[in-house]
Amino acid sequence: MIRPKDSINTVYLNSFLNSNGAQLHIQEKTKGATLRQINMEDVRKIGDLLPPIALQNQFAEKVQAIEAQKAKMQEGLKAMEELFGSLMQRAFNGEIE
Repeated sequence: MIRPKDSINTVYLNSFLNSNGAQLHIQEKTKGATLRQINMEDVRKIGDLLPPIALQNQFAEKVQAIEAQKAKMQEGLKAMEELFGSLMQRAFNGEIE
């Protein structure tokens, strides 16, 4: 059963609902050809698959740490691309021997 809001970490829940396993479970439970629907009883059962809040929070912390590392790497990549572009421009202008 879906628990009260303070028992669900939204970062964990988002990752869980977007996981292949959860998507497969939802697809198996939905009904309809063009407009697929899931009933509330099935939604409540998904809540039974959620681990304790302490584990959800641990997972969310790791996800957030990874996302922060990815952002730093993207910034570094952008800086390297800018430096490379600047170096290429200088090379084509004959400023580099």
